[in-house]
Amino acid sequence: PTRPIDQLVKRLRRAGQELVEERQEEQADNNEPRLVVIGGGAAGIELSMAVHSQWKSILPQFKTGDSEPNVCVLDGNAQLVPGESDAARHQLQSILRAKQIDVLPNCHVTGIDADFVHVTVGDSSDHNSNNRNNKKVSYTHCIWATGAGAHPLAFSLGQHRGLDVTSHGWIRVNEQLQSTSHPFVFAAGDCASIMTTTTTTTTMNTTGEGTLRPLSVPKAGVYAVRSGPILIENLTRQLEALQRQEQQRQANEYDAVLAPDLIPYQPQDDFLKLLVCGDGTALGFRFDLALYGKWVMEMKDDIDQEFMDLFRVNLDEAPPSQDGTYNTTQYDDTPQARQRAKLVPHDTKEAAGVIQRQDDGVNYQQAWAILRRMANDQDYRDQVLRHTATNTATNTATNTAT
Repeated sequence: PTRPIDQLVKRLRRAGQELVEERQEEQADNNEPRLVVIGGGAAGIELSMAVHSQWKSILPQFKTGDSEPNVCVLDGNAQLVPGESDAARHQLQSILRAKQIDVLPNCHVTGIDADFVHVTVGDSSDHNSNNRNNKKVSYTHCIWATGAGAHPLAFSLGQHRGLDVTSHGWIRVNEQLQSTSHPFVFAAGDCASIMTTTTTTTTMNTTGEGTLRPLSVPKAGVYAVRSGPILIENLTRQLEALQRQEQQRQANEYDAVLAPDLIPYQPQDDFLKLLVCGDGTALGFRFDLALYGKWVMEMKDDIDQEFMDLFRVNLDEAPPSQDGTYNTTQYDDTPQARQRAKLVPHDTKEAAGVIQRQDDGVNYQQAWAILRRMANDQDYRDQVLRHTATNTATNTATNTAT
């Protein structure tokens, strides 16, 4: 399993060291190490490339470059990254192909033993079992990376305390991240399922009120991270309301205490997905574009470092906002972000050329600033995307002609 992540890292390092020692002592039985990654999502793809690079760097038979480590990804979907564009999928497939990482699509695990992962291959929606094939996939090392799972605590609270949870164990919350059944419970990130009120004529109930439906928010870190400031602000407001209520009680004042004015979390429609390729480069997906190269890896590293910097700041020295509320824009409103914004070219054709480059000379700070401007400025984004489409068509025509 991939969690806890520190234990996964330790196991992978230990496995790599054991492989090296076996070959140094000539104890290997001539069977090449074979990694099988169960799960074709972002985590599974990244781990397949990470272990591939690790084995390639430490095992003698791969250092010459004459052969590649044996790595296979078992994907339950018909194709990788089904929610992305064809261009993004093609770029990812090209990277995996260059590393000779195999992908087995429409693959569903039915069992695992000491030597094989047992799977059925075929469309899971096809109820005709004759259209699915049973297969055994051999392995020496196996990583299980099949996505987020609910915490047992959520199931327990749902069963024994009546907390409103979904059938998968996600805690149902409103747009203020407040439990739909227990107002004093808040939840955010992967553990929660955000419900929103719809008021169309087709969804109105008999009392004329809107009905709740879940928002389609992926189980991705960016949503958990960006809901954090909203969660802190709403917890603070809730606690302040409870404090006022207690003060009234002690003063024998029984005026009605208004519920706290909580602020809604508004998840973004899309986000920048970044996959580390294990060789100093990374692949990004945004605006249906495939972003690739060393600069993408540098950008990802800086994004992660800036996020961690938030935890290195002395909170006692953090300046309060003008109205006394928590700064919910902290991830975008930083000195670094303001400096990067100055690098954005006004020429949208130039901007398109920058983010489509894959060489090592790209200024990742400028490329990052362009992507941020595209996210916040619809007109700018549309113009840049028109130029990227033109560039792609021109390159395709040139490659076809040659």
